Amino acid sequence: MGALKENWDDRLTCIDFRRDQPSALSYGEDLLAVSCTSGRVSLYYATSYQELKTLEHGEAVRFIAFRSKTDLMATCGMKMLKIWDITTGRITHNFDAPPRPLDLVFDGDMGLVACNKNYIASWDIRQDNQAMPLQTPWSDGPGVSRPAPRQTPSALALSASHGMLAVTYNGQPIILWDIEDDVYAGSCGKKMSTGETSRHVVVALAFNPNPNIGLLAVAYLDGDLALIDPFADEQLECFQANC
Repeated sequence: MGALKENWDDRLTCIDFRRDQPSALSYGEDLLAVSCTSGRVSLYYATSYQELKTLEHGEAVRFIAFRSKTDLMATCGMKMLKIWDITTGRITHNFDAPPRPLDLVFDGDMGLVACNKNYIASWDIRQDNQAMPLQTPWSDGPGVSRPAPRQTPSALALSASHGMLAVTYNGQPIILWDIEDDVYAGSCGKKMSTGETSRHVVVALAFNPNPNIGLLAVAYLDGDLALIDPFADEQLECFQANC
């Protein structure tokens, strides 16, 4: 805190997973959760990094999400989605994961998982059992009856705080989908010298977690990292970061 970015090469702490390999990480309000390919999920205090407890998901976990202001946490692998009470370590819900999940978030009482079949699967966690989730497809353009894309997304980010989905496909700009109103909300991306929106391959997307800051960070395959106002389709920054 307070150090210049040039001095950030000093490591403050380290967690050794020995032979296990980390597969996902998520910060909650008080806890840090790290999963490993073995299916083990370790919970640490976010201030001291002392281990609180360990949970067993049963397969390699790809995504972890904390439900804000509650004791609930979700873990999702290729086959299973589990909701945990992190105070007791008990599983409150156990669902089948949709095909090849790409992101996981809580949206109020709903657990949302976006998958590579171009739809969002949602479960109401107030219900004890809900074997089949609600499936909400998105499209890559305006129009009520427009079909879902046939391609597989190259990158995707869900944001419950902004009520938005950002998704990219090879050869296309970033597509925005309003998950609250279930409508196409436009497209965006870094700008070329001609002023046109780039169609370069995107490898990662991240919304600002602050709902009052409507910005999107975009990492491109060519090494560019762009900061974009997606709602105005305006590029604010772009530089070579190779991230």
